[in-house]
Amino acid sequence: MWLSISELRIMREEANLMRSQQKAAVWPYLDVTASFSYADRIRVTYTVENKGIGPALVNKIKFLENGEEISSDYTAILNLLLSTLATQGGIDEKNVNLSTRINNNAVLSPGERMTLLSLLVDRYTEDQEAIVQFFRSHSFSICYSSIYEDSWMVDGTKGQPFSTERCPD
Repeated sequence: MWLSISELRIMREEANLMRSQQKAAVWPYLDVTASFSYADRIRVTYTVENKGIGPALVNKIKFLENGEEISSDYTAILNLLLSTLATQGGIDEKNVNLSTRINNNAVLSPGERMTLLSLLVDRYTEDQEAIVQFFRSHSFSICYSSIYEDSWMVDGTKGQPFSTERCPD
């Protein structure tokens, strides 16, 4: 009887170890980056890349203003950006090229990159500071999970993903 109980305990420990190894073999790691380039035009790009070794199931992408969720609708982002730039003067709506791809329920394979937001605007010296300020106060937060339903959150301003119980609906 004692031998059977010992064998069951060992088998359970081996099963737990194998489960941990399986989870580690498909661990996704999302990295959100913002890039700025200034030439004849100003280009701002927010991208997310899966730097892990397993697929990332993107459950929820939030657009944040000073840490609070706001509408991530294309029109809402464009209007917010235009109103920010309009206070600086010199901006013409026709000179702004904005694209967004906020795709909840996407799957990012290892090494795959997705552009969340891309902004291309004619360069006016008075607009540079307004654009930098806009993107200092706006970022993205992403909740994602592995195929084993372990979940993480990553915020473009905080850097490293952190574990979470589950992603919000």
